[in-house]
Parts: sequence; structure tokens; C-alpha cells
Amino acid sequence: MLFRSGLQVLAVDVAEDATTVGAWARRTGATFPVLLDLDGGAAKAWEVAAYPSHFWIDAAGVVRDAVQGAATADLMAHGLAQVLPGVQAAPSGG
Repeated sequence: MLFRSGLQVLAVDVAEDATTVGAWARRTGATFPVLLDLDGGAAKAWEVAAYPSHFWIDAAGVVRDAVQGAATADLMAHGLAQVLPGVQAAPSGG
């Protein structure tokens, strides 16, 4: 999913097959690419210690923020602000 601001959202599923991941994407209405890390090699390389994990990577490919485990709306907004300076991000509904 590419937003007008230049933001790209990707998901990486670890150790599940394409059929399982595809069913999840359809069930949840995911509109972003879901990549497969079938053997966990990418998760190991990125030193993922908890699921889900979130990484905010800027246009130059530099990791600007990360959250291992569940991320609150505030943490998501903070990460977004790290890769899109000047864009005001705030949790909705609160």
C-alpha cells in the first residue's frame, strides 16, 4: 500500500505457508503486501524477539524506530513521525 505521503506498508509473516497467509489477508481485508519468511531467516537477521514486531524504515533505508511486540496507537504514531518528518500522526478515536 503506497500512500500519497510516500509511506509504504508491508507485512512479513514468519513460518506460515502461502495458503494460510492468503486466507488471513482475505479475512482481514489486508490491502498491503504480505511477504513470507518461510524459514524464519529474515526474522533472525532482523533480530526479531517478539511478534508482532514493527520497523519504521525511512526512504534511505535507515531503520528509524522499532517496537518488538504489540504496539499501541501512540507508539505507531511515534514511529510514523520518525520516517515522515513534518507529518502529524495521532491515534484516532481518542
